Amino acid sequence: MWIWIWLAVIVLSMVVEFVTMEMVSIWFVLGGLVALIMAGCGVSLVWQVIAMIVISAASMLGFRKLALKLLKKDNQATNLDRTFGQKTKLLTDITDDSLGTIKVNGLVYNAKSEDGSNIASGAEVELIRLDGNKYIVKEIKK
Repeated sequence: MWIWIWLAVIVLSMVVEFVTMEMVSIWFVLGGLVALIMAGCGVSLVWQVIAMIVISAASMLGFRKLALKLLKKDNQATNLDRTFGQKTKLLTDITDDSLGTIKVNGLVYNAKSEDGSNIASGAEVELIRLDGNKYIVKEIKK
């Protein structure tokens, strides 16, 4: 039975790692793998849990900094960076409940106000920065 539980821990940890890509759960895959092997060899549950904890903690403490350093990618400028400071018209309202939309270089993007205020469609806005896949904008008062 514990073989299936350790297998579930491994799979769940892998799924979390693939979703987050933040090096937060890969260590549990290693610990779970050792515990799985121990369960297959008939080692008692206490030793399986101890091995899981020790291997996971040791690999996290020993390799996390190195792994992040090796996987770190420099933030490279994109063409979207050139749009900051540009002005455009808001296509749909920005409200507390919904993002607005804007058109930049012929493409439609979601937009959110910089200060959290509501902005009506048709208002002229300045592109401040990107936050994920949405532009942060501020209304240009006339």
